[in-house]
Amino acid sequence: MIIDDLFIDEGVTPVRAIPADSEWLNLILSHLSIDGHLVINFGSHEEFQESGYFRSHKISKRFASAFKSTSPLLDNVVSAFVGVNAESKKLRENICTHPILSRALRSKQLRYHIRKVSEPPNNSGLN
Repeated sequence: MIIDDLFIDEGVTPVRAIPADSEWLNLILSHLSIDGHLVINFGSHEEFQESGYFRSHKISKRFASAFKSTSPLLDNVVSAFVGVNAESKKLRENICTHPILSRALRSKQLRYHIRKVSEPPNNSGLN
């Protein structure tokens, strides 16, 4: 598993230190096992949509499943790209089995939405 959470301060707003473009994601993928997981924190939904995952057919095809997690309290999108078929329902069930996360969920301290990301449409003309 590789976790990319590289941000720097630019004024009062944190921004990604390195754009998650195709070049960056290809470099990360060269260090990830074929069934490995990649977790990336994006500063916004727009940044997520403009990432190398949506710009490169080679990158999007590398993963069997992709998810995005958001919170109504933050602008960030935390994405998980996994090398195996998975469903968001199973991820939610796993959260419920973890004592601390389950307690935070029940007390409304953990507020999030997780959705499976469809394969990017019409990126076959891209890298």
